[in-house]
Amino acid sequence: MTDQIQHSSPTGRRLKVLVLHHLGGNAIAMRKRLQPVVNALPHADQWDFHYVDAPYCMPGIGHVSIVPGKPEATVDFGGPSVKKDASPVMVDKVRKLEQAVRAISLARAVEAEAWSEPRRQPKRRRAGLDAGRQRARQMMEEVGDKEILKVADDIVSKPANDSRQGRWWQIRQNGNDGEWMGEEYVLAYLARVFRTQGPFDACIGFSSGAMVAQFAQALLTGAVPRSAEPAFDCGEQGPFKFSLYFAPFVPFDERYIDYLRKSGERPNRLLIVHGIKDNIVSTTMCKNFATYVSAEAIACHDGGHALPSKGTWPIRLAGWLEAAAETECGMDWGQTQLARL
Repeated sequence: MTDQIQHSSPTGRRLKVLVLHHLGGNAIAMRKRLQPVVNALPHADQWDFHYVDAPYCMPGIGHVSIVPGKPEATVDFGGPSVKKDASPVMVDKVRKLEQAVRAISLARAVEAEAWSEPRRQPKRRRAGLDAGRQRARQMMEEVGDKEILKVADDIVSKPANDSRQGRWWQIRQNGNDGEWMGEEYVLAYLARVFRTQGPFDACIGFSSGAMVAQFAQALLTGAVPRSAEPAFDCGEQGPFKFSLYFAPFVPFDERYIDYLRKSGERPNRLLIVHGIKDNIVSTTMCKNFATYVSAEAIACHDGGHALPSKGTWPIRLAGWLEAAAETECGMDWGQTQLARL
């Protein structure tokens, strides 16, 4: 799903910006997080923001709640919410549905990996792909209920609601251990967004959303050859001319750290914003990401793993975005005085 906010402009073209949320977020929540910055843009009518949901669901954190007195579990994508007075039968259904959501997400990751593997450069091929396929099949057999599996498939496929918690690519090949995987499907998913809604001038990403955006940037610039990701059919999308990342996450897989390094060989204008109290993305991780991608600068706020929304931050970030649009995209803002970081 994409939650698109379009501002009409009486003259000139509008800038298209792709916005990707963090692990556990969704398009709707990300729009709310970024809204203070959008409101502060001096020329908001010339910006189109496209907020995109991650294609996987967060596993194991309570995708369903049990409502006493009702015969079925109610899907709500909230936090853990199994009621103490729920019947054992309902609790069992919830647990099976959670397992089914994990299995469907893993199966989709494996399917994309298996399609790409024969087309991939030998040096970039992945070992042990069969382990993920076998584990997904085993998890489905453990669920043992076709109806629950169908519900899980619908959950992973349906547009997100306000409380859905999405994830990008961190899925274990064996369910709970093994190599991280899932980015194949995510890159194919983003490529479809590029084809159907792009091309985009710029990108804004938060945490793992920033990470996968930079994977895409490495492919868009040609720093990583398209043959490395055969499913990445991006149409007319070119490299992002500028990017704004909040607390960007560094992957665990050395193979994809290399994607970040490669992207830094052909850098765009890129600002990283990081909270000094962030206990998810450490200062060291943030600095490493900045080094890999050859970021322009790191701006620090006094908060945690979040987008800064207080004080002058929205105005300063809006000023950076409009300045970047002016220099990188040729937007003419006239005599407007822009706030600077």
